[in-house]
Amino acid sequence: MAGNYNIKDADGDPITIRAIELAGGTKSNVVHVYSGSDIVSSGNPLPVAQTGSIPAGSNLIGNVGLAAGSAAIGTVVVTSLPNVTLGAGSAVVGKFGIQVGGSDVGTTNPVNTAGRVIRPASNSLTIATLSGGTPYSLGDIIANSATAGSVTPFSWDVGRSSGFIRRIMLTCSRTSLPATLPTFRIHLWTAQPTFASGDNAAFSASGVSSYLGAWDVTLNRAFTDGCVGIGGYPNDGSEQNFVIPSGTTIYGALTLSPSAAGTYTPNHASIAEIFVAYPEVHLF
Repeated sequence: MAGNYNIKDADGDPITIRAIELAGGTKSNVVHVYSGSDIVSSGNPLPVAQTGSIPAGSNLIGNVGLAAGSAAIGTVVVTSLPNVTLGAGSAVVGKFGIQVGGSDVGTTNPVNTAGRVIRPASNSLTIATLSGGTPYSLGDIIANSATAGSVTPFSWDVGRSSGFIRRIMLTCSRTSLPATLPTFRIHLWTAQPTFASGDNAAFSASGVSSYLGAWDVTLNRAFTDGCVGIGGYPNDGSEQNFVIPSGTTIYGALTLSPSAAGTYTPNHASIAEIFVAYPEVHLF
């Protein structure tokens, strides 16, 4: 007699495998697969899930398949990103963009990278030695004008509203150092201060809410084109953090430090001395 073994195909439909008994009781050593009640053959094939033409590739996942009604590979569908014209940098998150209709970096808002280190130069501060070379006393402001309302502070556009200052370099146009090395104090604000005194007078200004602190810098190196000094630490702390409420500019005022060794006399009574300050700024 024949023994039946039932298994299932990929769709879960039953398939019968039978070892049949031939005429005269002889056992067959061939396993026959049945589809329905008949042995599988070219005239009675196993059923498959796809009974019609394979659909075009556009109807299949991934847009890749066979062409409808044939065994040819269907057309691969490729989707391209549309052309995009970015607005000016001011309208893009992070102030990064290109000019409208172009591919240049936006000029209104240049790219600023977090952690970038810059060393911008201040506007030059020219003192005209208005009193004919009169020495500056400790704490006197060194300014471009003896009139308080005409005093112009140092200013630096640091390009970003937050960061910290690691050190400050001060240069002077004089080419020789005095016998007593002068120590200057640079006061800093995040908004422009209002001065109540002018050049060669006791320093007086308002702006307490935006005041950052001060740095003492000693001119101690002379070159053929000027003198220089570097302040490695602010007067309080190891570095000076800042957050500018509006804009990206820091302001400064120059005085003869109250802790200086003595008064400061400009090198020439009739030739202006020019001071420029360079803060080393780390941006956030």
